[in-house]
Amino acid sequence: MSKNASSLIVQSSRTLPKATCLTKPTNGLFQQALDILNHFTDLFS
Repeated sequence: MSKNASSLIVQSSRTLPKATCLTKPTNGLFQQALDILNHFTDLFS
């Protein structure tokens, strides 16, 4: 389970930056989400 969740989070953290480029107005929210994803990635690793 944790391995699946970890790979899913890593996948999400790779796609999020692309999304931030497309949505500049909500960049702050995406950055916050990215920080949270990075935090969870640290927990799973």
